[in-house]
Amino acid sequence: MANMKISLGFVISFFLCLFGGNCALLGIDFGTEYTKAILVAPGVPFDILLTSESKRKDVSGLALLMDLDKDGKKEFHRKYGTQALSTCIKTPQSCMLYLKPLLGQSHADDAMHDHASKFPGIGLGVQPGRDAVSVITADKSSKHNETFLVEEVIAMTFLEIKNRAMEYWQERSPETVGSVDEVVISVPSYFTEAARIALTDAAELAGLKVISLVDDGLAIAIDYGQKRTDFPENEKEYHLIVDAGAGATKVSLVSFVNSNNTLTLELENYGFSNKLNGELFTVMVKNIILEQFAERNNIPTDEILKDSRAMQKVWQAAEKGKLILSANTETTVNIESIYKELDFKGVITRAELEKKMEYSLSAIPEMLDTVFKGFDIKKLNSVILSGGSVRVPIVQQNLVDYFGSNELLSKNVNADESVVFGTTLEGAQILQLTRKKQFKVIDRSSVDYIIRYFSTETPSVPEGVIQVPQGLSSQEKLTANLTSFSDKFVPSIDIEVLSEGKSVIQKYSFKTPKRFNETTCEGGLEYSLNYGFSHSNIFQVKNIKLNCYPVVNLSLIHI
Repeated sequence: MANMKISLGFVISFFLCLFGGNCALLGIDFGTEYTKAILVAPGVPFDILLTSESKRKDVSGLALLMDLDKDGKKEFHRKYGTQALSTCIKTPQSCMLYLKPLLGQSHADDAMHDHASKFPGIGLGVQPGRDAVSVITADKSSKHNETFLVEEVIAMTFLEIKNRAMEYWQERSPETVGSVDEVVISVPSYFTEAARIALTDAAELAGLKVISLVDDGLAIAIDYGQKRTDFPENEKEYHLIVDAGAGATKVSLVSFVNSNNTLTLELENYGFSNKLNGELFTVMVKNIILEQFAERNNIPTDEILKDSRAMQKVWQAAEKGKLILSANTETTVNIESIYKELDFKGVITRAELEKKMEYSLSAIPEMLDTVFKGFDIKKLNSVILSGGSVRVPIVQQNLVDYFGSNELLSKNVNADESVVFGTTLEGAQILQLTRKKQFKVIDRSSVDYIIRYFSTETPSVPEGVIQVPQGLSSQEKLTANLTSFSDKFVPSIDIEVLSEGKSVIQKYSFKTPKRFNETTCEGGLEYSLNYGFSHSNIFQVKNIKLNCYPVVNLSLIHI
């Protein structure tokens, strides 16, 4: 591993409040399994916001209990943290965890069916009038229920974090307390526009304005870049970030250039696979437990899978077992009254788990081959490890096997917290809460887009198509001339944006102002379309510009 100087300290005074004494920013790493947050505010240390149980991370979600009061009206009680986990066992129909993969999905997506198979107690449906996943909770009798959009449930989690941040600010610096209204949130690069919009909606429901959605891999790069103090001047370095989280494993090839006191970080290439993730390790441990229990008690596994309370017990035991197997070669799992009052006690070995994961582990070389396509691997300076699953020995061994040794593997960032620190730093820079602009981030799109435009005369046949290839920089603002409409008056233009050439993700309609017509623009009309990405990396058609050319009659003067 290269000898690199890393500064682990953070200075509270690093942040300035340029907009008054009570400005604040909330940074959130909303993971599939766990959530971390940081509050940036006057008088508050730049560090992880502790949970109500004084932990540095909380489960992503809650248990939402529903009861009826004496008048028959529905009452809801929200449980977070370990209370949520214990409530999930007692009342599985209240358990609203692992919802991140359902953001922006439709009823036809595999994510919905996958979630239902893992957590049979919670009901899933589709919100009437819109193709979006909804979650159904019920009372203990299961006679009464209530439906919430996934965005509404996640908003409850964000609101709890916001309230906790306000309480902490009041405790640390009561004389500077204001309001927490702005947030920056981490997202995986593969998140679709629909998922990004849904996450933004969730934040807004919690009273939070989204300043930016920051790519996970780039957030880790920002955290790494801010801690390191010895980047050479005007020399490009390449670092691979391996982020093995609960929902997916992602690899980001990032370049760093230090020039004129500004560190530029650029996403060079990207790959991911949901074939390998921390949740899948839990699933495999769960399957081993079920196989052993079913064999000993002569009970069909399918029968146990239908018992939602039993599945909650097994899932939580499997999660603990997975963590122990990351550090030990075997673990003993104990579950009281798992099914039909029968207890379970069994030994699970790391070798068993690794055998179950053989197929999924093939995703590592596949992703690396993709991200290094066209790149000279000899130029790589280090491999930065992040995410809980990088602690799994077989994951690290697969990386060593690919690179031929462990010399490139670097543990210079906190595998659990690097994303939330980098995400918050990016948001602070956008809001100019830093003393000076210290880094520049260049993200790139991981998919291609197609823009189609139509006229009112032929609404079903595109007049033209604009291809937007994968890899477009997030900072580029592009313009395309709508050549089909050159020197032609069009009353209105309809626009569709397709992602990966498949589904329509956005629609726009443009009406030509009445003052622009064949008479006022006798010299010709020119339509041009401006497009690019928002701070949240959502692809957008910004506007259509119309240039009107009147005819100018020049008088000739005879000399």
